[in-house]
Amino acid sequence: MMQRPFLTLFLIALATTLSAQPEIEKRLQTLLIMAEDGSTVAFPEGTITISNTLSLDAKKNITIRGAGQDKTVLSFKNQKQGAEGIKITNAENIVLEHFTR
Repeated sequence: MMQRPFLTLFLIALATTLSAQPEIEKRLQTLLIMAEDGSTVAFPEGTITISNTLSLDAKKNITIRGAGQDKTVLSFKNQKQGAEGIKITNAENIVLEHFTR
């Protein structure tokens, strides 16, 4: 009996996390598009499953920062569109930091 509530809470948490993934991906892409030269784009903690290429174009001096090693993981394992995980074009001095490699 004790295992059932735990399993239910686990499934609710898992469903919430999975359903939020497309929204997180959309929000991250919007942040990259809207980033002004010299700014930092912060990615949240957790494993973020990316289904499309994230792109950054025509920017200068941008830092893309995770929450720390083993805290922000970008997974392109199930990517459905695009040949690149993160495509950076026509840009200068772009730094990616605090991600798990």
